[in-house]
Amino acid sequence: MELFIEVIKFNIYISPLILFFILFTKKISKYTFKFNYFICLLIVVRMMFISKINLNILNINNTTINIYKHNIDNYIPYDQGITLDIFMYIWILGIIAISFYYLRTNFKFYNYIENFKKEILEIDITSILDEQAKELSINKKLQIYKVKGIYSPAIIGLTRCKIIIPEKKYNNKELRFIFKHELIHYKRKDNLFKLLISIICIIYWFNPILYLLKKYFHELCELSCDEIVIDKCTTSEIKEYAYIILDTIKYQKSLKYSSFVSQFLNKKNIILKKRLNSMFNQDKKKINLGLKFLLTFIIIGSIFSINSNFKQNEDVEYTIGKINYNKNGETYGTHIIDSNGNSIEPELIQTIGRGKKVGYVKKRDLYDCDNQPKTPEEAVLYTRKRNFNIFKKTIPLYDKEGIKIIGRFEIN
Repeated sequence: MELFIEVIKFNIYISPLILFFILFTKKISKYTFKFNYFICLLIVVRMMFISKINLNILNINNTTINIYKHNIDNYIPYDQGITLDIFMYIWILGIIAISFYYLRTNFKFYNYIENFKKEILEIDITSILDEQAKELSINKKLQIYKVKGIYSPAIIGLTRCKIIIPEKKYNNKELRFIFKHELIHYKRKDNLFKLLISIICIIYWFNPILYLLKKYFHELCELSCDEIVIDKCTTSEIKEYAYIILDTIKYQKSLKYSSFVSQFLNKKNIILKKRLNSMFNQDKKKINLGLKFLLTFIIIGSIFSINSNFKQNEDVEYTIGKINYNKNGETYGTHIIDSNGNSIEPELIQTIGRGKKVGYVKKRDLYDCDNQPKTPEEAVLYTRKRNFNIFKKTIPLYDKEGIKIIGRFEIN
């Protein structure tokens, strides 16, 4: 339950930022595709961490601090909890179903490749690949295969990568461009990042914005790669490279194979046309280093959310009342004086959390004392809800003051 709530909160938090990034970078043409690709990678890596990332900044000199009131009434009633459980199980079923679809699709694709691949051993072709690999400082030797039924060269795999090309004749200049393009994908580990973004789309399958991000990331992979390939090329060489892409589009229209390959063509065709447009757009300006740094800092700051956590030694000011430290008794923590003058004691219980870390848990986190069942019917529902939980629930593990979270405690 706790994980599901964090997933929902995280999606609400990061979705507007992703949408802004996609719309902003598509609207402003002066930023290079390589820069947009780099920012997209940061977002992909950030999405692998569900919880909010806080950067704690220590400030010993400050003796006062504003501490915001903990909302002690912010607990989910048992009936709302049951509804959330239903949504959580739907979310889990969605993850299982989409994972099965991804696995089935990839199995079908790789099975197709295995059945129709033919290794290329000609020295004149493999020497061109070795030459391009040396230019890009790639020491690993990759295998090349011709595959019947594909129209576009590609690199497949994560650890044992292979370059596959269609069953058509390329001249040496075309092969240089093709191999350089695919080796750049290999060097940047694009296949790994495509796998990560697929995992993200599986976890957050209910969020349509992430499918837009995935589509945009795949486009940026190709466009930024083209940008690197033609970076130091003359106008005539750029035209030759563009003709390879044009020929690829023409070639795919003459092929009719399995339904999976057909689906693959429909998606790639749009990207190929965008690649042609970008290559002949000579008005694209390169963003200067200072602006790159500024935009990167703004986006990273927005995505990773920097929070300050100051340490104080003397007086502590409270936004509503005062906080006094409880020095005696079996319970530890702080006496919180609310706006009505009532004294509230957190009643922390010493325990051992995950990783054998010693800390304190709040009684209110152990059980919902404000929303206990009032009738036999409610008691039955409440019991079913607590028992029908396939995940182990965890609650925060606090320090002695009951303010700073130092770990997690698992409720068995």
